[in-house]
Amino acid sequence: FLFSWSFFLVIMLQKITSHLSNNKPSPKNIKKSLPEPWNWP
Repeated sequence: FLFSWSFFLVIMLQKITSHLSNNKPSPKNIKKSLPEPWNWP
């Protein structure tokens, strides 16, 4: 559980930073990126 959770946090940080650097931060973009990791097997 700890490993998967840490991996999830890393992916989230990468996605958030990419959104912040590529375009202005918007709640819609963040919400769209949230469900993705949870759907992974």
